[in-house]
Amino acid sequence: VMKGQWNRRPFAGLSMLSNMRLGIVGLGRLGSMVAKYAIATGMEVCFFDPYVVYSSPDVSRCQTLEELVSQSDIVTVHIPHENKTTGIFDKKLFSLFKVGSYFVNTSRGELVDQAALLEVLIQGKLSGVAMDVFENEFNPQFNIAQHSLWDYAQSKTNLILTPHIGG
Repeated sequence: VMKGQWNRRPFAGLSMLSNMRLGIVGLGRLGSMVAKYAIATGMEVCFFDPYVVYSSPDVSRCQTLEELVSQSDIVTVHIPHENKTTGIFDKKLFSLFKVGSYFVNTSRGELVDQAALLEVLIQGKLSGVAMDVFENEFNPQFNIAQHSLWDYAQSKTNLILTPHIGG
């Protein structure tokens, strides 16, 4: 605008949010808040959470995580790190994501096989990833500059990394 240009196209996404489906993994306190925001923007919202059977008429339930990722344009994660959730987002699950979809993880880094995530980014399967969590981020010796995803983000624009500030 300061250069005298009035063109929003370079800044727009490939689709308006109101034309996209948001898949929420974990419909607890945070997942429910995200659902409300998504509904307010006109998005279709679905969730997968084995501990939640029903949410509201505005949010549909997927029977499996595989179903959710294969039908969602954006997948956002809001589950705790437990033994059974370690590496739940692995190469096999990422292979089921829609081509061109987005992945957001503000939950825990240990939920994601980060080598598999890097692979689908390089292959172009995902249009973008936003995350503020890394495996072992609470270790005093953690150094983001030694991480392959940080290295990838140095030359690519489809990966947004922030320090654990999602809350």
